[in-house]
Amino acid sequence: MAEVKNNVFDVRRHYAGIQKAVEPLLFDIATLEGRSRAAEKILLKQLNEKRHNTYLETAVYHTLKQKGNLKTAGLADQVFISNRQLERVFREYMGISPKQFASLVRYQNLWNELLTAPAFDVMEAVRRYGFSDQSHLLHEFKKYHTMRPEEARRYARSQSVGEK
Repeated sequence: MAEVKNNVFDVRRHYAGIQKAVEPLLFDIATLEGRSRAAEKILLKQLNEKRHNTYLETAVYHTLKQKGNLKTAGLADQVFISNRQLERVFREYMGISPKQFASLVRYQNLWNELLTAPAFDVMEAVRRYGFSDQSHLLHEFKKYHTMRPEEARRYARSQSVGEK
């Protein structure tokens, strides 16, 4: 992924096979959930089993298990490699640093909770996801959205109601 991060390009340039497999699904499957399941099956078939790294796999496991709420030095200790080697492994295989990956995982968990929880408590989310304070959470959230969490939640829910 290193050569495609933060770039705009024609999908056929890197993923022509995946595009051919996924495009028909966009018309055949009506729900986002159904599309997601079908796309996941296609992507799993594309995995390159020969390009496997146990350190990366273990680091990703710990990051997902802790919902992105971890320090990269602690992650390197859990994986039993140095911080520098962990950085190199992530850059080579994922094109991002362990810190960026943990930040994305933490954001995705926060966004999922924001959308699915009946009531969302910002201060509880600050504690749960290891933000230093409410303003830190809001700043991180705004990196991915142009609005505050409550506004994004309302907007997402209004859009999903409109699709049905």
